[in-house]
Amino acid sequence: MRRRQSRRSTIDIPHNWECRPHQRALFDYFNGVDGRETFHNKRAIVFAHRRWGKDSVAVNLMAMSAMLWPGNYAYLFPLQTQARAALWENFDGARRGKVMDLAFPHEIRKRTDTNAMFIELINGSTIQLLGSDNFNSLMGTNYFGVVFSEWALSDPESWVYIRPILAENRGWALFITTPRGKNHAHRMLEIARTEPHWFSQVSTVDDTGIIPNERLLVEEREIVKQYGEIQGTAYFQQEFFCSFESPILGAVYADALQHLEAEGRICRLKIEPGVPVHTGWDLGVSDSTAIWFIQNVGRSYHLIDYYESSGAPLGHYIDVLHEKRIKHRWRYGQHFLPHDVKNRELNTAMSRIETLRSLGLEPEVVPAHHKLDSVNAVRRMLDRTWIDPERCERGLDCLKNYRYEWKDKQRIWTAYPLHDWASHGADALATFATGFEGPSLTLGQNRRRGDNAMFSTASHWAS
Repeated sequence: MRRRQSRRSTIDIPHNWECRPHQRALFDYFNGVDGRETFHNKRAIVFAHRRWGKDSVAVNLMAMSAMLWPGNYAYLFPLQTQARAALWENFDGARRGKVMDLAFPHEIRKRTDTNAMFIELINGSTIQLLGSDNFNSLMGTNYFGVVFSEWALSDPESWVYIRPILAENRGWALFITTPRGKNHAHRMLEIARTEPHWFSQVSTVDDTGIIPNERLLVEEREIVKQYGEIQGTAYFQQEFFCSFESPILGAVYADALQHLEAEGRICRLKIEPGVPVHTGWDLGVSDSTAIWFIQNVGRSYHLIDYYESSGAPLGHYIDVLHEKRIKHRWRYGQHFLPHDVKNRELNTAMSRIETLRSLGLEPEVVPAHHKLDSVNAVRRMLDRTWIDPERCERGLDCLKNYRYEWKDKQRIWTAYPLHDWASHGADALATFATGFEGPSLTLGQNRRRGDNAMFSTASHWAS
């Protein structure tokens, strides 16, 4: 225990909390029991079953670090709305108090902002609960420690953004989650198992023994009733036995991607010379813009590349297209963009399609489609699709994580997918699937015109 003197009394941090036996290895790793410096340069990923106490140990580790090493700390959930329910307002019945109040007692606080879910401690440390869906809000903050809760459902780009900050500060990161298929979280586990400076752990109910068998039978029965036999059984295996074999619960394209995997169609792809490369876009304003690069080879679609970014002007994406064309020596075909490309920008009064045309790109505007029609178009397309898992890693993660929203009160899946970080890549592919398949006069005309029509101006596009 770390004892710290407050202005009023001496209290222990962690406060009124005891590390459980199955949490001890993780707890000791961060506390330097292995002989290394406490917290500095630590990286850990833990896959653990439901009721393991993942957030409990993580928030108390953060409290210890914040009192030992004054600095800025962030606790991230997949969505910022989840952070409030899962941690900020979460009540610990056994210890009779809110989890955050128990971990950060008011005696060590200087200031609390409930709306922002922000705490400043008396030693200057700050702690804030955030969502990985809005990781750009972390810009400019110099973090020493970060927890990613439910990492398997979080935006992997949030770690790409934060890791240089922690590297410079010799800070630490902890990823806690249950499995959601073999996605970015599983890849991180594989990396952690081969890197000596990482701590990794997969902890099932068989490993801990903290949930009696009779309780497990009840849990399995209730989950199957709630989600159905197939999805319920898969969810039970994920939640209690840390199975990586099942897709994400409610994943829109789970079956289609399993077929691709089984048939070996997720593999390294050769870029076919002479075959035009089409693009499918999802345009972001305050969030990400995503672009798929696709070749139509015979009756098959080859997803050969993917790009996504946020906060960049349209000219940035034109530069990306140009750089990829030069690097891979391909030629472009058609560029399919969603109907909102016609929207006008407030700062320029120009529509985005006018801006793109001024930059040399001639878009194919895909009319608005009902979301279910777009999903079905992508499903049809995936029946004949091959995906390069290296160049399309981020896009493939989007397709795997694109999922329907579950309504707890009604106990039903909504008819519409959840809008989160994964929806940008999924929507970009839907733009292509609906535009390339859908018959239209403009589409036919551009096919007859050929490649020269795709870039009407800007001499740097010339082959």
